[in-house]
Amino acid sequence: MLSLSAIRRMAFASAIDQSLIKAIAILCGSNLHVLRQNYVFIDEYGEYHEIDHHEYEVARSDGWLVHPRTGDKVYNFLDYVYPFYDLDLATLDEEQGGEHV
Repeated sequence: MLSLSAIRRMAFASAIDQSLIKAIAILCGSNLHVLRQNYVFIDEYGEYHEIDHHEYEVARSDGWLVHPRTGDKVYNFLDYVYPFYDLDLATLDEEQGGEHV
């Protein structure tokens, strides 16, 4: 799991700026798809709940997120949802001819 801050440090960037965001978008895009974007919801008890991209998009559209544990509607969910990134090993496998990097 890679946070924006972790990616910033790996890129030796001094800040999370537009150029870093563009680079991440390229790595997540359909042409390369090296990184897969996901989300984590951190609830009021500090528990982490992974939210997939579809759940996040539905919550953005509806204006609320269903709390993964309680089932309650969370209207201020954007205050508690953070993006993170995973390497898409299937894509890397294809690029390397079946060999893991």
